[in-house]
Parts: sequence; structure tokens; C-alpha cells
Amino acid sequence: MPARDRPVSAAASTPDLSTRLTGEILDLIRREDLHAGDRLPSVRALAARFGVATPTLREALRRLQATGAVDIRHGSGTYVRHGRGRLVLASPVPQGLGIDSLLHLLDARTVVEPGLAAMAAERATAADLARLEDVLLDAERSFFPNDGRSARANEAFHFAVARASGNPILAETDEALMDLYAVAYAAAFPHARTRSRELHDHAAILAAIAGRNAQRARQLAHRHLEDAGADIALLLAEMGGDAAEQRTALGSGQ
Repeated sequence: MPARDRPVSAAASTPDLSTRLTGEILDLIRREDLHAGDRLPSVRALAARFGVATPTLREALRRLQATGAVDIRHGSGTYVRHGRGRLVLASPVPQGLGIDSLLHLLDARTVVEPGLAAMAAERATAADLARLEDVLLDAERSFFPNDGRSARANEAFHFAVARASGNPILAETDEALMDLYAVAYAAAFPHARTRSRELHDHAAILAAIAGRNAQRARQLAHRHLEDAGADIALLLAEMGGDAAEQRTALGSGQ
């Protein structure tokens, strides 16, 4: 039997089996050269391929989702994400993320992302630039202010810029920050709309990167995140009451 289809030994204990199975799935992703957005075979097909029960397979997929390697979309399937071999991980079970955490995460992104944009302007390959163009085009096509697809497309652009920096550790750090930021933002503002200005900002950042203008890319990325902070302040104001009081209430889970 080919190694790629060899079942995981059923004699292993359940924790060891699940751990080994996650490795087998990652090996499959690498062998098949699957990339972010590519869909994995169904749970039933994967379970049959590796000779395990479907609950065991689902447990392995949940582990991989916690590390950012895959994205499980109920009713749609399991898709490869950006972190199939990442070293820097966000918390798999983030808790207590309120407004204060959201703002701290935004501060951290403001430190990291402008530098990544500048590095991308200096180091991006032709493939990186093509990927950025594809991601931006996909975002424009899928732009619906109240649709989760727009939020995912927005995140995908930031991930693509981070990877184009050529520094995988910094890219993974930013991706972990983005993962936590998305959770905190959705918890604080579940009905917030994706703003069309974000597409314009991303297009300008891409133009600076493609033009090899590192200083301009840094400035635009910094301004983009400053605008995100202003949007948060506006959303707090729309919620009513004093912004500081809202921060305290949301941060304490009240």
C-alpha cells in the first residue's frame, strides 16, 4: 500500500492517534501542494483514506483548525488556510477578548504591519505580487458589507502582504494577531459592516508594493490601521454612552 494511503495504526492510544493523524493530514496537504483556499476531501473520504473513524478524523481537523492550518466551514467543507506549517500560533481557544484586547491587538498590528508592507515592497516576488492582485480582485468581487466573505477577503489581503515580506516568523506573528483581532472584533461588533474604503486602501498599498516604494507602503499601512482605530471609536459612539464606559463594560464581559 502506498505510504500516502497507509492507515494510521489503530493500536495507538487515542491521543497519539489523533496527533499522528494531524501529521498525516499536513503531509497530504504538502504532497498535494494545496494552498490557502483549496478544499480538502470530505471527512468521510479522509477517514476512509487513513483508516480511522469519522469522529477521530474530525478531532484531528479541529486540532488543525486551532493552529490555523485549516478552516472548517459548516455545510461547505474543510479548506486549507495560511498556517499549515506555522510556528507562531494564536490561542486556539481565545477567551476574555473585549474592547481593551481589541485595541491592544490593533496597537500590536500597528507596530508589525507597516514594517511588513515596507519589506514586501523591497522583497516581493512576481508570484507574491500576482497573489496580492488575485486577493484584491477576489475582495472586489465578493464585496458585500454584511457578508462574512468580505471580512475573509480583507484578512486574506493582510495575510498575503505579510507573506510577501519574505520573513515567515513575522508573517506568522501578524497572522496570529489577525486571527485574534478578528475574534475580538466580531465579539464586540457583531453587526459591523465591511467598509468600501478598505478596498481602496488595499489597492493603494498594493500599488506602493508593486512600485517598490517601501516608505510609501509603510505610510499607507500605518494610515490604514489608524483609520481602523477611528472606525472602532465611531462604532463605540454609535453604541451609545461614553466610549470609556463602553470599553470597560465590554472588556469585563458585562
